[in-house]
Amino acid sequence: MAWILQFIIYSFSFYLVIYKINIKNKILLSKWVEEVKFKKQFPNKLFIEIKEYYPIAYFRDNNNFTYLSNNFEIISSNKNLIDSNLVKVSSYVGIVNFKNLFQELVQFKNILFKITEAQMIAPKRWNLLLNNDVLVKLGYEDKLEQFKILEKIIENKENSIIDLRNSNKI
Repeated sequence: MAWILQFIIYSFSFYLVIYKINIKNKILLSKWVEEVKFKKQFPNKLFIEIKEYYPIAYFRDNNNFTYLSNNFEIISSNKNLIDSNLVKVSSYVGIVNFKNLFQELVQFKNILFKITEAQMIAPKRWNLLLNNDVLVKLGYEDKLEQFKILEKIIENKENSIIDLRNSNKI
């Protein structure tokens, strides 16, 4: 009798493992999911921990949205996930190239969190619209130096356009 009960318990555990693997695989189908962990708490609880990616920028074309996640994967959707912290990128080509600009901006969080829109004018050439309606024109070269300068003058309410394209004429 004990042997039969032991077999039933092992069979149940086997099916539970298979069930967890199926659930994990279905959850991981989402491009927004990075990791899934299961934690079993005896006798009858199962905890599922899901670590997700999050959007950092978006491009909108009619009712189609293209998002750039924090692992820099492009995700298309017809759902609007827009919140006030996302940067609107003006073109699909821009969202594809936004990774390089974002990686340089991460060092300047006070600038990054003020950007509402990024317009790719040409490869490596961007205009940024800030939340105080200031337009920042970035040059082709040395973005880090341009961001350092921008940090110093960003709070000046008198500026409506900040042109950083030529370092000698700011």
